[in-house]
Amino acid sequence: MDLDHLADAIVRVGADAVSLIETSSEAGAEIQEKLAARGADYQLFDGGVSRYSAAWRSSVLLVSAARGEYEAVDLSETYGEDMSRAVAAAPRGGARPDAPMFVAGHPTAPVPAYMDLWRAEARALYRVCEAVPDAVVAGDFNSTADHQAALSPGSTCRDLGADAGIGAVGTWPTTVPALLASPIDRVMSSGAYRGVAGEIIDPDNASDHRGIIVRLKPEPSS
Repeated sequence: MDLDHLADAIVRVGADAVSLIETSSEAGAEIQEKLAARGADYQLFDGGVSRYSAAWRSSVLLVSAARGEYEAVDLSETYGEDMSRAVAAAPRGGARPDAPMFVAGHPTAPVPAYMDLWRAEARALYRVCEAVPDAVVAGDFNSTADHQAALSPGSTCRDLGADAGIGAVGTWPTTVPALLASPIDRVMSSGAYRGVAGEIIDPDNASDHRGIIVRLKPEPSS
């Protein structure tokens, strides 16, 4: 997607957080600048991937300043190296009381040479979602609900896009109609939120993934 169109879409929906997968740090900074030019202040977090590395290794997370101040979290310190490419940010002291941790995740693709790594990284991403009830995990999971059931039986990590009625809409690849594509781009949480509205963004051939927007509502504490 054209970066100006992306910035326009982010401003239009008033996104609290944006997960940008396969996005370089430089592109993330450019989007941040375009948002600032539109009067929208976003904090930028990335994995510090070298500009010479493959694009699929890099993810960017943008968090609206309206959510309060956020700080980067290294999930690999708690959950191991299988989470080393995820980008996460948690609220600092002055954040709003209802501010969640945001995670941009992108497990390795399930190609024959990397199946073991795919399983490990996908399981780890679901595990983080389960372990941090107020986390919102968004990105290219490279796995569907069926994969999730096999990789993480009994998982409490819930697809908020499914709550919002878009969970079955295929996001990859864009070369086939959405009804035939795989719904692998997801927004997930483990009980603190539910999805109340959703939207699919067609990238107009600028990406092989469709974008998704999910509006969330906090679930009342039991």
